[in-house]
Amino acid sequence: SRYSLDGTTSFLPNSLAKMSKMMNVPVVVLNQKGNFITCPQWNKINKHTTVHAVMTQIVSAEEIKTISVSDLDVRIRKAFIYDDFAYQKEHGIIIDDKNRARGLHSILYQCPHCKTEFKMYSEGSLLICKHCNKTWEMNELGELKAVKGNTEFSHIPDWFAWERENVHNEIENGTYYFEDEILLDTLPNARGFIQQPNGIMKQDMNGTYIEGTAYGRCFVLHKKPLDLESIHIEYDYKKKGDCIEISILDESYWCYPIHKRDVITKLSIATEELYLADRTIKRMAKEKVGSA
Repeated sequence: SRYSLDGTTSFLPNSLAKMSKMMNVPVVVLNQKGNFITCPQWNKINKHTTVHAVMTQIVSAEEIKTISVSDLDVRIRKAFIYDDFAYQKEHGIIIDDKNRARGLHSILYQCPHCKTEFKMYSEGSLLICKHCNKTWEMNELGELKAVKGNTEFSHIPDWFAWERENVHNEIENGTYYFEDEILLDTLPNARGFIQQPNGIMKQDMNGTYIEGTAYGRCFVLHKKPLDLESIHIEYDYKKKGDCIEISILDESYWCYPIHKRDVITKLSIATEELYLADRTIKRMAKEKVGSA
């Protein structure tokens, strides 16, 4: 279950090209335009705009036999290039829903004016920092404009990319850390969730941890950075709150942060950045050994 948070291309693992090559079949990409802006994950009010879909075969049955994995990876990534807010502006798609900005603070969690995290709120067509009171309005073309003063980011994906850069810098500096008490549900099968006692979720330079009790037994789940390319998150899942889901072979853990608000987007970004950072370190170490 992987979806875009800001209407642009999501994290694509290198294994996608490897899998496509291994399956030895034609590779086809379906790229939809307008689907995100009509009903983003953080605002599930269907705006009933037009959706345009293009299906393209990027590798034929004959070529899949000879194309390299690296060349296939490049082709897949190019085919997945996607920016729904740019598409909206380019095609003049009007979204006049009065609550079009509701939930936007879930992904734009850091104020670019005062740099404070997790004090953003949204209502109607407005996005507001409750720390410095700066306010932006989301217009009918999906652009942001500051009600007063400079507009730091008019394009929502640019704001999101700035947040990712800040998380990247925290990881590069070794200062990234998250911890909170969580409501914990498990999902061992398709019959439904099982509520467990509250637990603890942590994320730092060494990976992601869940500590708790399940089925009467204490457990600690540790996923190292290279164990998780990304994580599945849900905003206000089943009206219970924001949720992070991490699965193992025979179990799924659904974690709802209790004391810290609007953190799951940053956790999602950090998971990807921790993976990329650790992969780079491991690759450089391997290259150093190989050249010795």
